[in-house]
Amino acid sequence: MSDELNSKLNNIEAGGSFAGTALLRDILIPELLSKDTGPILYWAGKAVARKIPLETLEAVQDFFVLTSLGDLSLSKQKHNQYIFTLTGTTVEERLKLTDTPDFQFETGFLAQSLEYQLGIVVEGMSELTKKQNGAKITLQTDPKEIIENLRA
Repeated sequence: MSDELNSKLNNIEAGGSFAGTALLRDILIPELLSKDTGPILYWAGKAVARKIPLETLEAVQDFFVLTSLGDLSLSKQKHNQYIFTLTGTTVEERLKLTDTPDFQFETGFLAQSLEYQLGIVVEGMSELTKKQNGAKITLQTDPKEIIENLRA
């Protein structure tokens, strides 16, 4: 292990289980999946959200805290667009570990959760906001694309 990586892992303040998760999420998975990391993690987030359907935004926010994904807040809502901010200790620690942490899993989970709640197609994207020590997640809805039998 490089001295730089060893130093970063030793300075993680969120604890041992977080260090293991961060190691998998931000070092091993990108090494294995390379350029496919983002799309696969986005799909994985959607798949997990289908297994754990949450009825409200508050339930999604609680889930993010419970599973150490971060603190999720709705920053802005327009007609067909939702902009969220993801911050907190977990996000800050991931930003310390690597310059380019991937938040596509969180984006996919959030997009699928909103799709479940609204009954229409929702897609998302995320970007780092280092100035705010977090990530911005933008979700776009398509009210013309109604999902049938979503809750069956």
